[in-house]
Parts: sequence; structure tokens; C-alpha cells
Amino acid sequence: MLLSINLNKIALLRNSRGSNYPNLESFALKALDMGAEGITLHPRPDHRHATSEDAIDILENLPALKTLNLIDEVSIGHAIIVDALNYGFEDTIKRYIQITKG
Repeated sequence: MLLSINLNKIALLRNSRGSNYPNLESFALKALDMGAEGITLHPRPDHRHATSEDAIDILENLPALKTLNLIDEVSIGHAIIVDALNYGFEDTIKRYIQITKG
């Protein structure tokens, strides 16, 4: 059985404080350093928990994720809809492809 740490409640706490504490990237790195096999992040359209920007930031800024070779799927359903509304569908798809290719 693999352990994946869900960062959504950490994001909810951060958002309720109106600051960047606790920092999601910091908690993601700590979880991976402590032996977690992965992290879970589910951006919601209302951004009540994690935001689509959180997901993008973590994918772009955590090189450790790219070395795990355990990522079979990234669920971006809500995030991609929000981003498509903000940036346009074509630009959003190009952005997500660029992020996943590294």
C-alpha cells in the first residue's frame, strides 16, 4: 500500500489565515522527505481549498515529483475549467502540456 498525503486541508487552513502559511510546497516536500510515496491535491472551482495555481506551482517547483516516476495521472478537471475561463481553452491546454513535459 502506498501513502499519499492530501494537501487540501493544509490549503484550507492557509486560505483561512489569508497568508501563505502553512506553505503547500513546504508541506509537500516534508511529506516526500519523510517517506510518503506521493501527494494529493484537488483544486476546486471555488478555490476554497487548493487553487489551480497551487497545482501548477507544485508541478513547476517540486523537481522531486518528476523523479518519483509514480505519477500515472494528474486530475485537473476543475482546475482546467477555471483556467480555461480565465486564460482561454487553447492557452490553458498549451500551458498544462508545457508543465507536464517539464
